[in-house]
Amino acid sequence: MNKIIYIFFTLLLTLNLNADSFKITPDTKVIITDATKLTKNATLELQKYLQKILSKPIKISNKLKSVENSIILIMQDSEAAKKLSFYKELKGLKQDSFIIRSEDKNIIIAGTNHRALFYGVYHFLERYLGCKFLSKDFEFIPKKEYVVLSKIDDIQSPYFLYREFFSKESDDTSFAFKSALNGRFGHRNALINSDEYFPKGMNIYNEFVSSQLIKDSSFECNGQYDFSKNKVAKLALSSINKKFQTLKVQKDDYILLEHEDRESYCANSLKKGDVPTLPFLKYSSFIAENISDKKVIFQAYQWSRYAPKIKKLPKNLSIFFSPIEADFSKPLSSDNNKEILEDLKNWNKFGNDIFIWHYVTNFGGYFQPFPNIYALDKDIKLFSTLQNVKGVFLQSSYGTFGGELEDLRTWVFAKLLWNPNTNIDSLISEFCDAYYGKASKEAQQYIRVLHKINQKTGDKLLVKSSLKARYLNEDFLLYLENILDDGLKKLGDNSPYKEHFLKLFSGIDYVRVMRGGDTKRFEKSRNRFREFLNIKGVDSFAENGDISNIKEIIEIKREMPKAPKEVKGLTEGVDWFQFSEYELKLCCVDLVEDKSSSDGVSAKMRGELGDWGFQLDVLNFPKGKWKIYASVKVEFQKSVDFTDSANIALHYGIYPTFVKGVKLFGQFENNVYQNILIGTIDTSASNAKTIWLSPSKNPKVKFMYVDRIFVKRDKK
Repeated sequence: MNKIIYIFFTLLLTLNLNADSFKITPDTKVIITDATKLTKNATLELQKYLQKILSKPIKISNKLKSVENSIILIMQDSEAAKKLSFYKELKGLKQDSFIIRSEDKNIIIAGTNHRALFYGVYHFLERYLGCKFLSKDFEFIPKKEYVVLSKIDDIQSPYFLYREFFSKESDDTSFAFKSALNGRFGHRNALINSDEYFPKGMNIYNEFVSSQLIKDSSFECNGQYDFSKNKVAKLALSSINKKFQTLKVQKDDYILLEHEDRESYCANSLKKGDVPTLPFLKYSSFIAENISDKKVIFQAYQWSRYAPKIKKLPKNLSIFFSPIEADFSKPLSSDNNKEILEDLKNWNKFGNDIFIWHYVTNFGGYFQPFPNIYALDKDIKLFSTLQNVKGVFLQSSYGTFGGELEDLRTWVFAKLLWNPNTNIDSLISEFCDAYYGKASKEAQQYIRVLHKINQKTGDKLLVKSSLKARYLNEDFLLYLENILDDGLKKLGDNSPYKEHFLKLFSGIDYVRVMRGGDTKRFEKSRNRFREFLNIKGVDSFAENGDISNIKEIIEIKREMPKAPKEVKGLTEGVDWFQFSEYELKLCCVDLVEDKSSSDGVSAKMRGELGDWGFQLDVLNFPKGKWKIYASVKVEFQKSVDFTDSANIALHYGIYPTFVKGVKLFGQFENNVYQNILIGTIDTSASNAKTIWLSPSKNPKVKFMYVDRIFVKRDKK
């Protein structure tokens, strides 16, 4: 009986096919209309997936005359394109745009460039044939005997010219094209050569950091170069021209001019009322004017984020605006970030192209839950309303696979970069249904609840956020874990979705194993986290944090740290607070077992380095006046003697310029911790941002260790 009903409805469907319908069967051909290798490659992609869907071979032909029941791929600059009825319409679209249209018993996919042709193919497969390109390693391809399509008239044009999600996942060129991403920043410039399968993306070269160009220490000033000096700009220009000989920068590529990645700047040439941006912008403008055939990007980042009051910029100078100081739990339109948004609007007034460098993850811990998805959605929608914002670069866990919700973030935000008006909840639901199967409901609930918890606690999310944030307390972790446990029960051991779903636990497990303690589920989390760390491609746990280091750390039993003598008799959480080494911003540092530290673990840095290797943001400090201490020890080389007593062992300070100090060799007993008073700040009145410590670059300092930073209320 069922077979009879099936035949009846199949016949009925066939009889009702009208002139506007199109039926894809094994007899359907794919037509290639020009001889370029990239057009052929796009055709091969369509053929490959049609064969997977129909489980039958599909023919490719280059015969365009009198074709029917075919899917035709056409490039805008080909002879075939000029014969299209909608050629003028196609010509009027921006780059990367495409049209999919039913016409003359065929379907035409026409692109403004080769990238657009690939995007058109993948969009057709997703939107009309039901394919899902969810991650580098996971696709859903439906199996069908045939596909009947009604009339198609689909014009797709990306909102942003430049679209890049900077994660390990989207390093894969094939997946990036399926996601309609086109940015190639940094190491990605080398991923695609002109003779390879996929077309070229939009290159932004980052080999133009000031220290790589100038290389003259006589112009150094407070950790930067003195950009007000004409000689500095001329030295940089000479180096840039030499680099062009090897980089082969094309006319559509950009070069990014960067200062040193430090919050300090040279104030020697600043007049009263000047913002520190001004000398660096003049330096960048000089370079842009002298290479007017190239596209140059100025880095508006940290102290250079503030737009100066000048009339205009060179036409070939764009702005890369980076709100690294933001509270990422809230959109830039919130009160917490109003100064940053004001700076962006001031840059927008110049009328030059603006690219946004935004942040997706916690660089202090890639696996730590980081509930910023809804805030970032609002930011992308905001950027689409600013006339001069032409591109968005989203920096995520670029050093590893397995970042927190990284697969979901890559897919969802790629869709939003193409069309910012897409509903975020619809995208999350679509992804979860296809990626987590029967546990989709629980995955979505986990995401919603995590964000609601953060809203309830009001914790700020910084680019390096604390593991002791209130939204990560054990009660909340248990609640989130129970949601995931319910989802896991719905997936059998052989389910293809189980591996995807298990990764959702990694955030909860990471928080527990890093904090240590005796929580009920600590051992369960540690065992599960061990398995997660063995997944192929999980290479780092934080920016510059090798995974081998974290594998060692989670096996160390952390002790509950005792209160330091400086806070004896005071109430923790009211009159004093402590921040363990895993809560600090760390650079060039290893976490190591250290039985002489307060909890059994400390952060260790080589003494010959000079970076601000240990930092703590003060944005989450309670209001009030606080004395700041750091528990530090120094391990000297064996060659140190009493004559070295006056040498500098370490530097410390509170940025911007509230406090800067040093400690000498003679003030330390070798390999013994002492609590250093760094300074006092009033968070109600000052704009202090960062507490920092660094080794002195002295080769006689073997290692510098930081156990914790703690703050004590100053009641004077």
